This record gives sequence, structure tokens and C-alpha cells, in this order.
Amino acid sequence: MTIYAIATRWPQQAFAATLQPFFFTVAGLSLATKLASGGAVHIDPRLGLTAAAALLVGVKIGSTLTGRVNPAQARTVAVALAYVGAAATVLRAVTSL
Repeated sequence: MTIYAIATRWPQQAFAATLQPFFFTVAGLSLATKLASGGAVHIDPRLGLTAAAALLVGVKIGSTLTGRVNPAQARTVAVALAYVGAAATVLRAVTSL
């Protein structure tokens, strides 16, 4: 998504706003697929509460920083996180061979 956003010159604010429902939908469909295939989903209640708290804190921080962060800096951070995630995925794949 980050590469697409850069290639199409997608404005950072619209990009970020689009990713939120996108990832929510992907996570929901992943969970639904696992449940539909008969898989059990075991989530430690502490983990669930921690994730919910992190979500609320993230929304608050994001709302506070909305007008204060330069879109170019936000894009740089998004690209850096995408690279780190990609590198971690490749590293995990290589080490599991």
C-alpha cells in the first residue's frame, strides 16, 4: 500500500485515513475465515485488553498530532515502517528455512 501511495502521489492524510478501515477489514476477514474453517481463536484476555488500550491511546495520540505533523515526515515514517516490516518478513522466512 505504501508503494502504491508513493507511486500515485496519494496525499498522506487520505492514505492514512484509508489504511485504518482497510486493516480493520483485513483483520476482521482473517478472523472470520479462521473461525469459519473450524479453527479456534484463543486470545489471552490481558492481550485483548492491552490491544484495546493501545488502540484508544493510538487514536488519542493521532488526533492530537493531526495538525502538527508535517505530511512529508509522516510519509517518511510510513515508508520506513514498511521497509522494516518487509525486512522482518524476509528475515523470518530466511531463518525458518
